[in-house]
Amino acid sequence: KGSIQYYYIMLNKIRIAILLAAVSTAGFNNVFAQPSRVIIGENGPKTGLANSPLSRIGVGNWLDPSNSMIKGMGGIATAYNNPFAINKMNPATYGFTKITTFDLSVQAYSNNIFLNDNALKSSTYTINSIAFAIPAGKYFGLSFGYHPKSTVYYDAAQQDVIAGLDTVNRMYYGYGALHDLYLGGAFKYKGFALGLNANYIFGSILNSSAIESVYLINPSYTNSEFYSVNTIRGLQFQLGAIYQHTLKDRHYLQFGAAYDLKAGLNTSRDFYAMQYQYAVNGSSVTTDPIDTMQSLSLRNAKGKLTLPSGLSLGVHMGRSGHWNAGVDFRTTQWSEFAFNNDRSGVAASTYRLGIGGEMMANPEATENVFLNNIVFRLGAYYGTDYAVLGNQVYYYGGTFSIGLPLFRSYGTYGTGLLNTTFDIGTASNGAPANAVSYTNRYFKFTLGFNFNDVWFKKRKFE
Repeated sequence: KGSIQYYYIMLNKIRIAILLAAVSTAGFNNVFAQPSRVIIGENGPKTGLANSPLSRIGVGNWLDPSNSMIKGMGGIATAYNNPFAINKMNPATYGFTKITTFDLSVQAYSNNIFLNDNALKSSTYTINSIAFAIPAGKYFGLSFGYHPKSTVYYDAAQQDVIAGLDTVNRMYYGYGALHDLYLGGAFKYKGFALGLNANYIFGSILNSSAIESVYLINPSYTNSEFYSVNTIRGLQFQLGAIYQHTLKDRHYLQFGAAYDLKAGLNTSRDFYAMQYQYAVNGSSVTTDPIDTMQSLSLRNAKGKLTLPSGLSLGVHMGRSGHWNAGVDFRTTQWSEFAFNNDRSGVAASTYRLGIGGEMMANPEATENVFLNNIVFRLGAYYGTDYAVLGNQVYYYGGTFSIGLPLFRSYGTYGTGLLNTTFDIGTASNGAPANAVSYTNRYFKFTLGFNFNDVWFKKRKFE
């Protein structure tokens, strides 16, 4: 246990992991001239994280903020309009809100990643979304809430030989997230509604690369590290429209559209370059900072994160309270994306196609009310990711969901649903000849709670 090899393994295990969303820029100034792997200490995360090599690109893995109901139908959100649920993906749907609605969902997911012949397994859990929706008179509806927008976590290393020097370890690490607080409103007249979301996006992302000698304790070698900390904040707006055409016998046809406006968010960047060595101090390994390379370091440098515009179109048909099915298409112009003028590894555009639906056995039944009000959902999707690893990464998957009624039968005041959603899919770059082969077989489980009740309404007494 006291061997040099043991210390080296332990150092690789504890890598950098600063909780960026909770640490101010001033906090990073206090650790200036210290290698990031040593900073972690007690500030590192105590739970597992899903290691994702693709999160090194752009601002990490882009997350789906839709609720557990929509996820269970293959993510067909644009024209989905349930007056007892919250659909943040199209703000126009707030105009159809009938009573106060609260939606909370959490998600657990696991990655099984294959990079050439190397396998990597990891898993984690997180909040998926928290949202409220409130009817504001006959023609208006409001919604507000929170969801994580992107996540960054990668931890990778490889050995390399530098000509004329020696074998070295190249290590790459990143950690952070972007978050989204939103406020939205909608105006509805008859079957047509228009809506707007204002999204306040904020967060921090750390990226690091280091070169270390394979000989942990060797005064003849100097290790080097370069890492940057980006703090991000700003607004992005989203427009939405939906039209519901009523047919006979409570059947309907719905058309929806949503548009994310291109946005420029402010960034503040600290970039550190340093040299250091390791030394043995009794029974532990310590770090001996040699020099902070001031000429290569920046502090509080201002920049921009440009988020791209995106268009979603959808169509739904169904019978109110019984069933509905739809199809959804989304495209995003990632050619507009830039992170401090960097577009490395980012595709020009992406698209996503989803199909799915839901059904309830017999919501009008007076017997076996619980069983007859269970909601079943099924869906599938196919799309491309904005990450390019030799080839542009594509993904596909299938979803299944069960909604269990809580309190009274679904669709009346004082109701709720417990939704369980399963998503099994694959992401891949198609094993290009000029790059590493990447495949991720993932599984996601979302647990959602949807509650409805009458608030802010004067009670009448006889």
